[in-house]
Amino acid sequence: MSNGLSTRWRYILGGWGVYAMYMSITSYVVNARLGQPITLATAIAADFSYSAVWVLLTPVVLWLVHQYRFEKGRQYKVFLLHLGASVLIALLHKAVHGVLYSVFRLLVEGQPFSWELQYRATLAYFDYGIQVYWIILLLDYLLEYYNRFREKELRASQLESQLAHSQLNALKMQLQPHFLFNTLNAISVLIKKDPGVARTMLGKLSDLLRFTLENVTSQEISLRVEMDYLERYLSIEKTRFEDRLTVKTNIPSELLHAQVPTMILQPLVENAIKHGVAQQRGPASIEVHANRHNGALLLQVIDNGKGLPTAEHLREGVGLTNTRARLNRLYGSASSLELSESPTGGVVAQITIPWHEQ
Repeated sequence: MSNGLSTRWRYILGGWGVYAMYMSITSYVVNARLGQPITLATAIAADFSYSAVWVLLTPVVLWLVHQYRFEKGRQYKVFLLHLGASVLIALLHKAVHGVLYSVFRLLVEGQPFSWELQYRATLAYFDYGIQVYWIILLLDYLLEYYNRFREKELRASQLESQLAHSQLNALKMQLQPHFLFNTLNAISVLIKKDPGVARTMLGKLSDLLRFTLENVTSQEISLRVEMDYLERYLSIEKTRFEDRLTVKTNIPSELLHAQVPTMILQPLVENAIKHGVAQQRGPASIEVHANRHNGALLLQVIDNGKGLPTAEHLREGVGLTNTRARLNRLYGSASSLELSESPTGGVVAQITIPWHEQ
């Protein structure tokens, strides 16, 4: 409340101060050009006293404006009330200003003081004060509407941010059960086939889930942490495929502090395993690369599988679909996810995001 009052007074004092300086200089120059020169002190006394009285009356005008708003059903009544108030305040302002200015001229210039002259001057020149009253009223309404517009913009921005955050969380939460289901399904197959391997996978899954819960609230993490998470996931897949799966990583150390979406690489690697490694016999390999180019971070997952399916069989699963949606929500058109054929066979999945650090 006190901050609002101090801000209001700063506006009032600043506005009328600027007006007084401008009018003082204008009065001094105009009178000189008309052949009726006045001293700079006289010009300052006339216009600064004029503004000083308005400094005291402006809060009164604002109080009336806030107390009697132009609301539906009472516009005419409020208009008449403000019209009457503007006349009274304009008369009061002109009378007080006239006395102050006449006292100055009496003390400084020796001009005689006359109450009759004050009376006639007040009635002759108070009309400008009526205009000032309505200008203050209009400015207050404009400022109020501007503040409301800014508040609506702020609320809309906050709601949009909350919605985007909720959607991102929902997309991320879809990835985790999806991955968990696939891993548990693989373990269930191994329970009868090789209980020892199944127990090993359960232990690694427990470790991975613990790591996931530690970062569940983060939309972005460092590439270093993301690679640590990916290695834990790959340790499960290596157990599943035994010696048939080899993984190579090429991540320059200077890129490890870049910020990336949480669990952004796991769906790509899972997709490479599902459509590359699992669909072929013999040794299979997956490579993970990171590069920085023109202000962007490029992440690649490359497999040596059979390549992209034909158009009629090309359908992205939950992992890739959610990854695209998350990238779009976080970075918009500055990001992309592209699948292409590898020159040596297999598929290259490439993510491009803006380079940024925490």
